Amino acid sequence: MKLFFIKILRFLLKPIFLLVYKRALPNFAEDFPGKRVFMISELPGGEIQWVGIHRRKANLGNTHPWNRYFNKPLDTYPKTLADIEAFLLSCKYVSDRITRSQSDFWEPPDIFEHRKTGDCEDHAIWAWRQLDDLGYKARLVLGKCKKWHAWVHILVNGRAYLLEATQKHKWFPYSQSYDAHWSVERVGKKKFAFFLHAESEESQSIGSPEFDYKWSQLDN
Repeated sequence: MKLFFIKILRFLLKPIFLLVYKRALPNFAEDFPGKRVFMISELPGGEIQWVGIHRRKANLGNTHPWNRYFNKPLDTYPKTLADIEAFLLSCKYVSDRITRSQSDFWEPPDIFEHRKTGDCEDHAIWAWRQLDDLGYKARLVLGKCKKWHAWVHILVNGRAYLLEATQKHKWFPYSQSYDAHWSVERVGKKKFAFFLHAESEESQSIGSPEFDYKWSQLDN
């Protein structure tokens, strides 16, 4: 009897789910191959959300030189967003204090994919690297989603998407809750461009000892 009611409930909820899915990702089929994923939402405003103010240099607090996150071969080769999502779902969110005994440590993707544990920037950097390898125009983003956080933006056909790499459940990230402060994009083999999205004292403090302290408090 219980199984019967579950089937009925799924049948009744399916149209609602499809409506929510279409609103969250109305252009998914056009912009991405493969089956739908739950880690991304389309950003309102399209390219406006993507652009930012270009900066030649920025200290964003990365543990290694930026090229270190791209110059080592990986052992995982996802072909679609669904493959990326499947791998990230198999990873566990664990703070740097536990994995590295440090307040903050940005794990290179070749190490992260074997440890399969890390915090928001570790998940996001791995996704950023894989998206870049697949040929997508993607950026690692630092900003706020209630608290300091890291995620990924993707630009496809003039539409901007948000990918929440730490999401472990099957509903879409609410893109309006994310406030980008800085983003970084790989624009050449050893070249990276930086973009300021929010001109505030908090944005300017990213990479400073004061910011590192705030970032280290995320998992406390």
